[in-house]
Amino acid sequence: MTKKKFRTKSFLLLMVSVLLVGLFAPAISANPRYGGTFNYALDRDVGSIDPHSAHSVQRINVGIMMFDQLTTFDENGNVVPNLAASWDVSSDGKTYTFHLRKGVKFHTGREFTAADVKYSFERLSNPKTKALGYGQLNSVVGKEEFGEGLAEEITGIKVIDDYTIEIKLKNVDVTFPRKLATTYTSIVGYEGINEDMEMVKPVGTGPFVFVEYIPNQHLKLNRNPNFWQEGKPYFDNVVVHMNIDPSVQLMRYQTNQLHFMEMYSPVVKYTLEADPRFRGDVRLTPGPSVQVLTLNANIEPFSIKEVRQAINWAVNRERIASNVIGGFGIPAQTPLTSAMSQQLNLPEWYGYDVAKAKELLAKAGYPNGFSTELVVVANEVQKLAAEGVQADLAAIGIDVQVRVVESATYTAMMNEGKVPFGMMNVGSQMADPDEVFFDFLHSSRTPGLNRAAYKNPELDKLIEAGRSTVDQGERDKIYTQAVELVMSEVPWAPLYWPYSVVAVRPELKGLEFMPTRPGLRITNAWYEK
Repeated sequence: MTKKKFRTKSFLLLMVSVLLVGLFAPAISANPRYGGTFNYALDRDVGSIDPHSAHSVQRINVGIMMFDQLTTFDENGNVVPNLAASWDVSSDGKTYTFHLRKGVKFHTGREFTAADVKYSFERLSNPKTKALGYGQLNSVVGKEEFGEGLAEEITGIKVIDDYTIEIKLKNVDVTFPRKLATTYTSIVGYEGINEDMEMVKPVGTGPFVFVEYIPNQHLKLNRNPNFWQEGKPYFDNVVVHMNIDPSVQLMRYQTNQLHFMEMYSPVVKYTLEADPRFRGDVRLTPGPSVQVLTLNANIEPFSIKEVRQAINWAVNRERIASNVIGGFGIPAQTPLTSAMSQQLNLPEWYGYDVAKAKELLAKAGYPNGFSTELVVVANEVQKLAAEGVQADLAAIGIDVQVRVVESATYTAMMNEGKVPFGMMNVGSQMADPDEVFFDFLHSSRTPGLNRAAYKNPELDKLIEAGRSTVDQGERDKIYTQAVELVMSEVPWAPLYWPYSVVAVRPELKGLEFMPTRPGLRITNAWYEK
């Protein structure tokens, strides 16, 4: 397998995009205005308003409107205090003591205390919850016993007093404060949870209060008058409009009904860029994710490594990124996000080589190819990418039928780990390789987010070593080894690093675009007029 450095064109595009993040940083005014409704339109249903299962960008962005976490990220991806005002770490790195903010209130008016942290983390770790973030606390002492029903509590989580909570880890986990900044580990009020651990009403401490959720129609939120960040938020209301076709979103933006629009259609982007009134509204920034094909090694013919390698050689990533998806990303060469790949200085493993792909297919026993189905979520850019893959694989004899399914159906199918050939957006909530490897490739995460159902004890050991290694240089070496293993075994075929493509009206101020998921924060946002 030939390895070479990133294409210069792709790397330069990425660096220009990084610079654009700084150019589009929110301008914070000394005199923000109160009032107005933030209208947030989605091309799908949000799917869930339970933050403990908030995996998609849409769920995460909505989740942080209602819920807070112990820690959070700043605009550079660094961990900073949130509901925890500060924390101490023991000399052996295994005990964290969090000192909580006083006077924080839930939307019900009840004061937030350390008992709510313990409740939230045990609810997250309860199998009855069926939370996608179930594995976030695996390093905590007693979590496994609690999850298996062998203990009534997580013994490693101890309430010291109302404003102090101690969490003991089985092993050193240097990513632990980052995990506590993800939407998965949100603090939830028990008032909104029934005896089966289902969230029947979102109750958090966040900037906006739940009003109404009608699936496939809308989610309505009101300003939290008791929010712990004094004077915030500035909007009176939030309305999340669901299942709004991109063409309808465009019309609403052009007629001032929307002041912010996420774009998932090249046609919409080109339409705005062609209009002098809106050309300057378009913002293009690197997203915290990588788009991949999942190749299930448990199902023939994907169980044959040469077949998986052939697919990697057959995909023309440059064409797909530049032409097929209309410049909504750049070619991806690794299973990690673009920022992580730069940090590790990773090479390119697979180029575009049809002859090599055919040779590998013949070696695998499929000289004439085979037929298969590619499962993809109902998203225009991803559907276009799937059609690009379909055309590329046809050139080596693989007949691909693209199956587009709605978000909820897609999630259920993919999480079962039984889809032979799928497409997935691998996102980062905490800007660390551990999240990508553990959540999406560790054997314990299938069924679940390990949608290729990939199980490799050698990779598991590397992942576990990475999270317990304090020295960053050594961690980088471990994750480089992990990437090399994954790119040799190829349970995935990386396609492209997506851009976050949005339009923002000039009068909308203070939006925060983050290098992690959530990608959007509106706590500081307001309308100038």
